[in-house]
Amino acid sequence: MRHYGPVAEREVRAASAGTAALRLAEEGRRLAAALPEGAAVVALDRAGTQWSSEELARRLDAWRREARPLVLLLGGPFGLEPRQADLAPRAGPRRGAGAVVPRLDDFARRALSQGRRPVTPEAFAPAPDWFEEYFGEEYLLLYPHRDAEDAERLVELLCRTVGLQPGWRVLDVACGTGRHGAAFRARGARVVGLDLSQQLLHRAQSTARLPVVRSDVRRIAVRAGTMDFTVNLFTSFGYFALDAEHVRALREMVATIRARGWFALDFLNALRVPAELIPREEGELAGRPVRIHRWLDPAGQYVFKSITTDDGRRFVERVRLFTAGELERLISAAGCRISVRLGDYDGGPLAADSPRVILAGQVA
Repeated sequence: MRHYGPVAEREVRAASAGTAALRLAEEGRRLAAALPEGAAVVALDRAGTQWSSEELARRLDAWRREARPLVLLLGGPFGLEPRQADLAPRAGPRRGAGAVVPRLDDFARRALSQGRRPVTPEAFAPAPDWFEEYFGEEYLLLYPHRDAEDAERLVELLCRTVGLQPGWRVLDVACGTGRHGAAFRARGARVVGLDLSQQLLHRAQSTARLPVVRSDVRRIAVRAGTMDFTVNLFTSFGYFALDAEHVRALREMVATIRARGWFALDFLNALRVPAELIPREEGELAGRPVRIHRWLDPAGQYVFKSITTDDGRRFVERVRLFTAGELERLISAAGCRISVRLGDYDGGPLAADSPRVILAGQVA
């Protein structure tokens, strides 16, 4: 267990008066009150569903990726109160166009018996990260109205900033549906959109009419030194669990740029996130209600957003909260010297309370 994070033991005082049923109910209330918010809860009960080592490893990996605390519940002499040991049949992850993470009741509040099976190497194969499956058709339903006007403002600002010339080769990394790429093309650039999502690339081809490349940003399938201007816009960065992967992604992006070419990154302002975070709200997905939950990890390094539908599907986003200074250091280490620091799409200077962090610079 310590492979997945720190482990602590906490004892909840047993009830001492009343019948066995009353004592069990009181212990159940005490256990429920002691559970951390958002925790994944596993009840250890003799009558529970047996999980293999492989299944447990996959679930632990999924909880770790969501930065959710894991609680293993052990009962007293009377066992666990039934609400803590929900013995409903296991419902595993549903796979679809988006990254559908099973709802809390599918992962948590399952009773786990202590049977054993042989451990195989495949047991510890990493689960797909959230961004690998998230940006599909359901993402387009969750966010149907990404603002084309904002895209136009940002692209116009960047074109003025770098002195974009007609015919420049522009690589839009994590291009999504191509709204920024279309704005660059309207200004005479030769644009290529790059993304991991087949669905979003199809939309970029069909609506924005961009040539596209499907590629992981950590291994960009574009020849080095061939771009005049490479961009990463609208907080399309910070998706990885390890900072080493973020470093690698930036190096890959900068490597695509010719000498004296430009790189630009548009990111959220991490300094504003804690104060402006809305923990819970209601929304809609294709006309149906959804519950939205946002939280920070204990270290304050990641912000999470989960969207739960009325039929129990759960979508989770995760973004690393890099400050402007951290981003500039990472970009500089990748080989690009930052000379432009802006705080909004109108070109205002970067400040602690700016809505955006926009950094641009040239490659040596």
